[in-house]
Amino acid sequence: MSFASETICVQGDTSERNPFGAVSVPIYASATFEHPALGESTGYAYSRVQNPTRDALQRTVALLEEGEECLAFASGMAAITAVMELFSPGDHILATDDVYGGTFRLWNAVSKKHGVTVECIDTSDLEKVKASFRPETKAVFLESP
Repeated sequence: MSFASETICVQGDTSERNPFGAVSVPIYASATFEHPALGESTGYAYSRVQNPTRDALQRTVALLEEGEECLAFASGMAAITAVMELFSPGDHILATDDVYGGTFRLWNAVSKKHGVTVECIDTSDLEKVKASFRPETKAVFLESP
């Protein structure tokens, strides 16, 4: 392992240099970004869509986890809502029966309305998990404490 890979947690993703020479990733608090010219972009327009600070965080976490990509969200519920958008009407999801109340409410108020079925079961019982699979089952959803 090289020195750089041993210090990812400290160094973060160093693939993009800060144009002003900052040693650590700066926090870009700007909501909007200017464009160099009409029809040209720096890749950033509005922070709710994309932001250099969040991009650096995502690249660093992907490096730390040895993954291809990472997506960072402002909250766990935002992440769960985004995951639920991967499914289509008629899809079935098996889920642990001990989830955060907000997750359960999202499934009952939104996912159900969109035709996605979530079945909560005791996921510590592997035989029950295997027996609960259906042809339309697309995922198993687990939450950590």
